Amino acid sequence: MDPIPFMSPPDEPLRALPPKPWEGFLLVGLCVTLFTVGAALVQGEGMAARFLILPAVAFLAPSVAWALWRGGGREAFPLHRPTFRQIFVAAALAMGGSLLALSLAGFLSGLPGAQREEPALRALLLSAGPLWRFLFFALAPALCEEALFRGAFLWAIRPWGATTASVVSGLAFAAVHGSWLKFLPVAILGWALAQVVLRTSNIGLAVAGHALHNAAILGIVSLGAGMEKASFGVLLLAALAGLVAIGLTVACRWFPRESEPG
Repeated sequence: MDPIPFMSPPDEPLRALPPKPWEGFLLVGLCVTLFTVGAALVQGEGMAARFLILPAVAFLAPSVAWALWRGGGREAFPLHRPTFRQIFVAAALAMGGSLLALSLAGFLSGLPGAQREEPALRALLLSAGPLWRFLFFALAPALCEEALFRGAFLWAIRPWGATTASVVSGLAFAAVHGSWLKFLPVAILGWALAQVVLRTSNIGLAVAGHALHNAAILGIVSLGAGMEKASFGVLLLAALAGLVAIGLTVACRWFPRESEPG
């Protein structure tokens, strides 16, 4: 008697099967729960515990552990050597997503809620020295968040197709940040970084793009500026530049839509 189509044969272990999308959502839920509980436990502790150890324990470690247990470390965290063309695509997508996110954040910063968030965020970012600031607020979150959202989670939902998977990855990434003011800008950045991984098969390029985006925010804050102080023309120009950069990768058939083998 043939096995039921939606059930695996009894002699085929779970680890031998591709991951299901529900596994990815379950992983995200677990990571968010760990981060929420951990944030309460390390409240009042040093910055290393809150912004380095906590993200690594809550996001990075579970993502890597689950991917290895499912037998897909290379698939979840691809590090294929990119071609020059793929590097160009990754740079255009990351820069375009970053510019769009920053400009949109600037437009939204005039809303009442943002006026309460900006001073607290600026005080937090400036509470550490330049090198520690880059480690805590640029590199560490880029590595840990990319491992979850553009690594393990994206691998789990990839059966939905590249377009849907990148959109869902961006939406989940934005939802976890827990701010309605930041939701759309963060979702745009998350979509762009997911596209980087899907088109280059190199998660390291997404980590680099994410870290540079965070570093740009740190630079703006360190200079005493802020997107809320930028003129409408500057924000519009940044948004148009972001659209052009993304358009180069979407409209031109010369660029690959899916990651190339090898």
